[in-house]
Amino acid sequence: MPRKRTQLSRQTATAKRLRVLRSNETEDENMHRLAAQRAITEQNRARESSVDRSQRLASQNFRTLANRQRESSAERSQRLATQNARTMANRDRESSAERSQRLATQNARTMANRDRESSAERSQRLATQNSRTMANRDRESSAERSQRLASQNARTLANRDRESSAERSQRLASQNSRTLANRDRESSAERSQRLAQQNARSTRNRTRRQHNLLNAAFTYDCTVDYSELNDIDIGRMDKICNLCQAKKWAAETPGLCCSGGKIRYPCAQI
Repeated sequence: MPRKRTQLSRQTATAKRLRVLRSNETEDENMHRLAAQRAITEQNRARESSVDRSQRLASQNFRTLANRQRESSAERSQRLATQNARTMANRDRESSAERSQRLATQNARTMANRDRESSAERSQRLATQNSRTMANRDRESSAERSQRLASQNARTLANRDRESSAERSQRLASQNSRTLANRDRESSAERSQRLAQQNARSTRNRTRRQHNLLNAAFTYDCTVDYSELNDIDIGRMDKICNLCQAKKWAAETPGLCCSGGKIRYPCAQI
């Protein structure tokens, strides 16, 4: 008598059959299937109650955490790389209208989540974000840090250039209200720490601007961090003289190397 197939074996066979079908489908078939799946998912989401939604999200979180705990470091790296590639591909394909709609949806979802969370949940979320950020900062190299800051600055400048006067006013008003709310929530110890950091930063900036370097080579002061002074940073010797092809610093006097072309010497072969 043939053995009865279990539910698990039937599910495994179905999954295998689906994988074969997925591998053979064209790009148009793939897009059509995903669009149909999204439509079905949206219909199911619209019909579910708040209890059903909470239960679904809890099950998803539990399943995701279980999968994360089982994966190795190599599997985690591969998963994150695949996610990044998929996200970048989706971003490249979307139009400006789709991008605006996606960002608006994200903002609305984020604001709704922020309104629902309690003060304890908010504190836990911020603490988790801070620890994750600090861990990422500790792992990055100096080149990665410079690249991250340069990307942030470029993104900020691009956003500033695109915003209108009304959007700028709204952004500044939001920043002011957020700053005031943070000031109201901080304790006396946090306030003292913030002011101390501000004073140290201001002192460092003033030192960079105002320190007198006259005869500093003959009166070296070990209490001064000379690497923080703007006048010490003369840049790289990457400027080429048009007359003698000598390498120079950016602020070096023109003609100092060859007296304005009056002195000619053979080029060194290095």
